[in-house]
Amino acid sequence: SSLQQINYGELVITIHNSKIVQIEKTEKRRFQNQERR
Repeated sequence: SSLQQINYGELVITIHNSKIVQIEKTEKRRFQNQERR
């Protein structure tokens, strides 16, 4: 499922007339700081 695949982020469920009509997934990724060369 979409929820199990997200470590950081949002899952937005849109409901219309008591039915799920849309699911939006926004995943955020964190990167370690790297020194510039």
